[in-house]
Amino acid sequence: RDVTMRKLRDVAPQAFNFFMDKHDNSANAFFFGLARGVATFKQTEGGAPGSPEMSFLYELGISDFVQNIADLLSDPNSSQPRKGVVAGYMDDLCWAAPFAKMVDVINFVKIRGPAYGYNLNMKKSIYLMAPSSERFSQQQLFERINALASLGMPIENIKAHPRLINSCHPSTSSEVLAKRAVQWGCKILGAFVGMD
Repeated sequence: RDVTMRKLRDVAPQAFNFFMDKHDNSANAFFFGLARGVATFKQTEGGAPGSPEMSFLYELGISDFVQNIADLLSDPNSSQPRKGVVAGYMDDLCWAAPFAKMVDVINFVKIRGPAYGYNLNMKKSIYLMAPSSERFSQQQLFERINALASLGMPIENIKAHPRLINSCHPSTSSEVLAKRAVQWGCKILGAFVGMD
């Protein structure tokens, strides 16, 4: 909360007192349009889940953290330097990276996120392993799956793209790999991302 309020004071000083009043229990809230007119009630500390001003405050509070993730994802050695991409809505963040970079980002988020009030829930996280130009052995694929599992991600949440499965040596994929290929994809805010 303190990090967020300092950031709010710097970027939106005109809204600072409004949020401070909410956090200091010195603001009353009210409803319009009720059968008996306007009803007031005592505002308790903070705001209600889903209220637009709290969404604004939360996103403002984690904006530096999200920028840190984007910076970590950037590739300064690329022929066309580019910033990393982090997409999100509220506390649902998504990012894309090569495998080694992804492990670095996951570790960064697990370590630094709590300072911003962000805790990565590995049990709800889904990893989509995209195809690569290099050929993988089943052993290499399983090593990557085990590396993600060691970070706390449930094995069933690690999905491998069908082309990645098909390129594995030997060509006869195990039942586990075949199942992962069928399940490649996930829902993000109600929209499916993956293969049909």
